[in-house]
Amino acid sequence: MRSRGEARRRSRDFLAHRLPKFLGYFERVMACNPDGDKWLAGKRLSYADLSMAQVIAGAALRVSGGRPERPACVPALARAAR
Repeated sequence: MRSRGEARRRSRDFLAHRLPKFLGYFERVMACNPDGDKWLAGKRLSYADLSMAQVIAGAALRVSGGRPERPACVPALARAAR
């Protein structure tokens, strides 16, 4: 079983390196949407947007100890997940 210190260290590493890389891809997808940067694809809310909102909410809760915080590293995704 891992100690709390190890879990905190791994959480910080996840937030600093892995999460920005993963979510950064979807941030670029939004930026390349020819219909605007509000949705992942197209002009309206889609299943992809709902799925990404769920991923962001789940990751935020997991790494924040249950406090709903959106990652600052991906502003467009965080804004869309509101």
